[in-house]
Amino acid sequence: MATQSLKAGTYEMSIGDVLIPAELLGDITVNYDEATTEASTQAGTRVMPLGKPATAEATFNLFLPSMDYLKNLWNEAYNAPSGATQTTGNVIFGDGSCQTREGLPINIHNVCENTDDNDIHIFAGIVKQTFNPTLSAGEVLQVESTIYMQPTSDGYIRLGTGDLTAPSHWDVATQATVAN
Repeated sequence: MATQSLKAGTYEMSIGDVLIPAELLGDITVNYDEATTEASTQAGTRVMPLGKPATAEATFNLFLPSMDYLKNLWNEAYNAPSGATQTTGNVIFGDGSCQTREGLPINIHNVCENTDDNDIHIFAGIVKQTFNPTLSAGEVLQVESTIYMQPTSDGYIRLGTGDLTAPSHWDVATQATVAN
């Protein structure tokens, strides 16, 4: 029997063209659960998968170096500085804006791997606007965020490589799978 190593390590995550380094990420939990339907037959209850998700989301903890870093989660709610002397902006929730948020590609990658063979890729995800930190003298400022996967023509989520023909990796700047 061959010995195989198990997957473990340190993960980074990109949201659109922004890379969130492992140093700022806590736990990441990805949850895709297929919906089912039931039929009560004379022979008993049958449960069948429907081919669409009941749950399609990911949650993660983000440790904040500053409030300005929140622009990486909610760029649409970010107000950039207008003057040359101001270097940080702010995020405002609940401003009554009717702006529709577009899903962004989300990629979760083990930093010790040279390819995307073991990546988790969400084709389009929207980060829910939630701010719920615990402010205490004994804890680092962090927020828990939820990404809701959106349907695309490619599906909701890909587990593994983005290129079936050659070694590849996810390029954050271009938001595309590229050959190594």
